Amino acid sequence: MADSGGPARKSYKAEHISNSQVLQGDHSSINVHGLSPNQNAQLGALFGALDDQIADTALTASERTDATKQAGELEAAVTQQGTPDVGRMRKVLTWFNDHVPALAGAVLSIVVNPIVGQLVRAGGDLLVQEFKEHFGEDPGK
Repeated sequence: MADSGGPARKSYKAEHISNSQVLQGDHSSINVHGLSPNQNAQLGALFGALDDQIADTALTASERTDATKQAGELEAAVTQQGTPDVGRMRKVLTWFNDHVPALAGAVLSIVVNPIVGQLVRAGGDLLVQEFKEHFGEDPGK
């Protein structure tokens, strides 16, 4: 079959996910309460860029599947209803450090992004303190 010239198709499998938003499709968008439409679009672009980096990195099929799952975990941790799950964000970063260190910087750049920091700060002083304990700096600075 000839290539139609359209966007490459991505296939994702999500299992055992709860208390999270799930996005599907080529034109899905993130809509996090408390962010402007522009910030939501920027946040969606960050996760889209991470997906692209995973696709472009030399990984085995198993590593790519696991990395994609972890990227979904990060997105769910950041965008979950209420406040971000900082502990879950740390677990994802640790996973990338341990299993696909070439992408750990890309993950960290999302974690310390000012938009994510805004969401963390909106969660209150305890969440900010937890973020500092896990990542060693103020959220989004």
